[in-house]
Amino acid sequence: MSSGISEEDLIAGFLGNKISVVEEPVVPEVPKPETATTCCMYCEKDFVFEIKRGSKPKLCSDECKAANRKSKKKPKEKIVRMHKCASCTRQIVQRGKGGTRVYCGVCREERRKAAYKKYRQKNKVVVEREQGNCQMCGCSLGVLKGRGRVRKYCPDCYRKKRNQKSREYEKRKYQPIVRSYQCEKCNQTFEQAGKGKLRKHCEGCS
Repeated sequence: MSSGISEEDLIAGFLGNKISVVEEPVVPEVPKPETATTCCMYCEKDFVFEIKRGSKPKLCSDECKAANRKSKKKPKEKIVRMHKCASCTRQIVQRGKGGTRVYCGVCREERRKAAYKKYRQKNKVVVEREQGNCQMCGCSLGVLKGRGRVRKYCPDCYRKKRNQKSREYEKRKYQPIVRSYQCEKCNQTFEQAGKGKLRKHCEGCS
Protein backbone atom coordinates (compact mmCIF):
# COMPACT_ATOMS: atom_id res chain seq x y z
CA MET A 1 0.00 0.00 0.00
CA SER A 2 1.01 3.60 -0.51
CA SER A 3 1.10 4.40 3.26
CA GLY A 4 3.63 1.65 3.91
CA ILE A 5 1.17 -0.48 6.04
CA SER A 6 0.61 -4.05 5.00
CA GLU A 7 -2.62 -6.10 5.29
CA GLU A 8 -1.25 -8.01 8.28
CA ASP A 9 -0.73 -4.74 10.12
CA LEU A 10 -4.35 -3.65 9.39
CA ILE A 11 -5.72 -6.94 10.74
CA ALA A 12 -3.49 -6.58 13.77
CA GLY A 13 -4.87 -3.04 14.31
CA PHE A 14 -8.48 -4.24 14.27
CA LEU A 15 -7.60 -6.90 16.76
CA GLY A 16 -5.98 -4.37 19.09
CA ASN A 17 -2.37 -5.24 18.46
CA LYS A 18 0.37 -2.69 17.78
CA ILE A 19 1.03 -1.69 14.20
CA SER A 20 4.71 -1.68 13.09
CA VAL A 21 5.36 1.30 10.86
CA VAL A 22 8.45 1.19 8.60
CA GLU A 23 10.16 4.57 8.49
CA GLU A 24 12.10 5.56 5.35
CA PRO A 25 15.74 6.62 5.93
CA VAL A 26 16.38 10.36 5.79
CA VAL A 27 19.18 11.38 3.39
CA PRO A 28 21.01 14.47 4.68
CA GLU A 29 21.24 17.31 2.18
CA VAL A 30 24.77 18.27 1.06
CA PRO A 31 25.18 22.02 1.35
CA LYS A 32 26.22 23.70 -1.90
CA PRO A 33 29.65 25.42 -1.79
CA GLU A 34 29.56 29.16 -1.62
CA THR A 35 31.09 30.87 -4.64
CA ALA A 36 32.19 34.38 -5.49
CA THR A 37 33.47 36.30 -8.51
CA THR A 38 36.72 38.22 -8.81
CA CYS A 39 39.06 39.56 -11.50
CA CYS A 40 42.28 37.78 -12.61
CA MET A 41 45.32 39.94 -11.99
CA TYR A 42 47.08 38.69 -15.15
CA CYS A 43 44.48 38.37 -17.93
CA GLU A 44 42.02 40.81 -16.23
CA LYS A 45 39.03 38.51 -16.80
CA ASP A 46 36.33 37.70 -14.22
CA PHE A 47 36.23 34.13 -12.91
CA VAL A 48 34.19 32.24 -10.31
CA PHE A 49 35.94 30.61 -7.35
CA GLU A 50 34.85 28.57 -4.34
CA ILE A 51 35.03 30.36 -1.00
CA LYS A 52 37.39 28.54 1.34
CA ARG A 53 39.49 29.36 4.36
CA GLY A 54 42.39 31.67 3.63
CA SER A 55 42.87 34.39 1.07
CA LYS A 56 40.94 34.42 -2.16
CA PRO A 57 42.70 33.41 -5.44
CA LYS A 58 44.13 36.12 -7.67
CA LEU A 59 44.78 34.08 -10.85
CA CYS A 60 42.12 32.20 -12.81
CA SER A 61 44.05 29.21 -14.24
CA ASP A 62 47.36 27.34 -14.28
CA GLU A 63 48.33 29.09 -17.55
CA CYS A 64 47.95 32.51 -15.93
CA LYS A 65 49.92 31.32 -12.90
CA ALA A 66 52.83 30.12 -15.08
CA ALA A 67 52.76 33.29 -17.21
CA ASN A 68 52.66 35.54 -14.15
CA ARG A 69 55.55 33.63 -12.55
CA LYS A 70 57.60 33.95 -15.75
CA SER A 71 56.92 37.69 -16.06
CA LYS A 72 58.10 38.36 -12.51
CA LYS A 73 61.24 36.27 -12.89
CA LYS A 74 64.29 38.55 -13.07
CA PRO A 75 66.95 37.77 -15.70
CA LYS A 76 70.23 36.55 -14.32
CA GLU A 77 73.08 39.00 -14.47
CA LYS A 78 75.94 37.90 -16.73
CA ILE A 79 79.15 37.36 -14.82
CA VAL A 80 82.17 38.77 -16.68
CA ARG A 81 85.68 38.41 -15.31
CA MET A 82 88.96 39.75 -16.66
CA HIS A 83 92.40 38.67 -15.54
CA LYS A 84 95.92 38.37 -16.92
CA CYS A 85 97.37 35.21 -18.44
CA ALA A 86 99.97 33.51 -16.25
CA SER A 87 102.32 32.95 -19.20
CA CYS A 88 101.99 36.10 -21.34
CA THR A 89 100.58 39.64 -21.15
CA ARG A 90 97.20 38.89 -22.77
CA GLN A 91 93.97 39.63 -20.92
CA ILE A 92 91.51 36.75 -20.46
CA VAL A 93 87.81 37.64 -20.61
CA GLN A 94 85.77 34.90 -18.94
CA ARG A 95 81.97 34.72 -18.70
CA GLY A 96 79.94 32.51 -16.40
CA LYS A 97 80.52 30.79 -13.07
CA GLY A 98 83.07 28.21 -14.22
CA GLY A 99 86.56 27.81 -12.85
CA THR A 100 89.06 30.59 -13.47
CA ARG A 101 91.27 29.93 -16.48
CA VAL A 102 94.99 30.34 -15.86
CA TYR A 103 96.23 30.57 -19.47
CA CYS A 104 94.86 32.22 -22.61
CA GLY A 105 93.88 30.25 -25.71
CA VAL A 106 97.28 30.62 -27.46
CA CYS A 107 99.30 29.59 -24.40
CA ARG A 108 96.99 26.67 -23.70
CA GLU A 109 97.50 25.35 -27.25
CA GLU A 110 101.30 25.72 -26.95
CA ARG A 111 101.34 23.93 -23.59
CA ARG A 112 99.14 21.14 -24.99
CA LYS A 113 101.53 20.60 -27.94
CA ALA A 114 104.57 20.61 -25.64
CA ALA A 115 102.95 18.10 -23.27
CA TYR A 116 101.99 15.83 -26.17
CA LYS A 117 105.52 16.00 -27.61
CA LYS A 118 107.01 15.14 -24.21
CA TYR A 119 104.61 12.22 -23.85
CA ARG A 120 105.49 10.88 -27.32
CA GLN A 121 109.20 11.10 -26.64
CA LYS A 122 108.77 9.32 -23.31
CA ASN A 123 106.64 6.49 -24.72
CA LYS A 124 108.20 6.30 -28.18
CA VAL A 125 108.79 2.81 -29.60
CA VAL A 126 111.30 2.76 -32.46
CA VAL A 127 110.26 0.47 -35.32
CA GLU A 128 113.14 -0.94 -37.37
CA ARG A 129 112.65 -2.90 -40.62
CA GLU A 130 115.01 -4.41 -43.15
CA GLN A 131 114.46 -2.89 -46.63
CA GLY A 132 116.35 -5.50 -48.61
CA ASN A 133 118.13 -4.67 -51.91
CA CYS A 134 117.40 -2.23 -54.73
CA GLN A 135 115.27 -3.78 -57.47
CA MET A 136 117.36 -2.14 -60.23
CA CYS A 137 121.03 -2.17 -59.21
CA GLY A 138 120.86 -4.70 -56.35
CA CYS A 139 122.61 -2.54 -53.71
CA SER A 140 121.60 -2.81 -50.04
CA LEU A 141 118.96 -0.30 -48.83
CA GLY A 142 119.78 -0.71 -45.12
CA VAL A 143 117.38 -0.54 -42.17
CA LEU A 144 114.33 1.73 -42.07
CA LYS A 145 113.55 3.41 -38.74
CA GLY A 146 109.98 4.59 -38.23
CA ARG A 147 106.58 3.80 -39.71
CA GLY A 148 107.15 5.02 -43.28
CA ARG A 149 106.92 3.01 -46.49
CA VAL A 150 109.70 0.54 -47.24
CA ARG A 151 111.86 1.73 -50.15
CA LYS A 152 112.25 -0.35 -53.33
CA TYR A 153 115.04 1.64 -55.07
CA CYS A 154 118.15 3.46 -53.98
CA PRO A 155 118.19 7.27 -54.44
CA ASP A 156 120.03 7.17 -57.80
CA CYS A 157 117.82 4.46 -59.31
CA TYR A 158 114.70 6.15 -57.98
CA ARG A 159 115.70 9.38 -59.73
CA LYS A 160 116.35 7.52 -63.01
CA LYS A 161 113.00 5.67 -62.80
CA ARG A 162 111.12 8.89 -62.04
CA ASN A 163 112.71 10.67 -65.02
CA GLN A 164 111.90 7.72 -67.27
CA LYS A 165 108.23 7.77 -66.19
CA SER A 166 108.08 11.51 -66.83
CA ARG A 167 109.47 11.14 -70.35
CA GLU A 168 107.00 8.35 -71.16
CA TYR A 169 104.10 10.41 -69.86
CA GLU A 170 105.12 13.44 -71.89
CA LYS A 171 105.44 11.30 -75.01
CA ARG A 172 101.91 9.92 -74.54
CA LYS A 173 100.58 13.40 -73.99
CA TYR A 174 102.48 15.07 -76.87
CA GLN A 175 100.50 16.00 -79.97
CA PRO A 176 102.64 17.14 -82.95
CA ILE A 177 101.85 20.58 -84.44
CA VAL A 178 101.55 20.64 -88.25
CA ARG A 179 101.35 23.98 -90.13
CA SER A 180 101.20 24.85 -93.79
CA TYR A 181 103.35 27.41 -95.60
CA GLN A 182 103.70 28.66 -99.21
CA CYS A 183 107.03 28.72 -100.98
CA GLU A 184 107.93 32.17 -102.28
CA LYS A 185 109.64 30.81 -105.42
CA CYS A 186 107.42 28.01 -106.68
CA ASN A 187 104.21 29.24 -104.95
CA GLN A 188 103.33 25.73 -103.80
CA THR A 189 101.89 24.87 -100.35
CA PHE A 190 103.77 22.53 -98.04
CA GLU A 191 103.36 21.28 -94.45
CA GLN A 192 105.82 21.92 -91.64
CA ALA A 193 105.85 20.00 -88.30
CA GLY A 194 106.94 21.57 -85.03
CA LYS A 195 106.77 24.94 -83.28
CA GLY A 196 109.72 26.59 -85.08
CA LYS A 197 109.64 29.56 -87.43
CA LEU A 198 107.72 28.95 -90.68
CA ARG A 199 109.92 28.32 -93.71
CA LYS A 200 109.87 30.69 -96.68
CA HIS A 201 111.18 28.25 -99.26
CA CYS A 202 110.60 24.54 -99.73
CA GLU A 203 113.39 22.00 -99.72
CA GLY A 204 113.63 21.94 -103.53
CA CYS A 205 113.91 25.75 -103.89
CA SER A 206 116.24 26.37 -100.95
